[in-house]
Amino acid sequence: MRINIDREVALKSPQDLHEKVSQLVATTTQIQLIPDKLDQDLHLDSMALLELLIGLEKEFGIQIDEAELDPLKNFRSLESISEFVFANLQSGEAS
Repeated sequence: MRINIDREVALKSPQDLHEKVSQLVATTTQIQLIPDKLDQDLHLDSMALLELLIGLEKEFGIQIDEAELDPLKNFRSLESISEFVFANLQSGEAS
């Protein structure tokens, strides 16, 4: 399932990016998200994290390095995941 977000749109609209990340998290992990609570702790297990990583790479066209796999920092909440994706999109644009 592709959610389709243009890289340029994602970089200009953090709200749109949060929305797309939220949709992806909900569909790949089956976690019941609390609307408008970006700091909700997602408690991802290893399988859910792996499925989410694959989804993020496919959806946003980013490459996630093993060194970035800090679940408590980058994958704890919708907010941290959105910030992580945003930073990866920015760095991808710079290259």
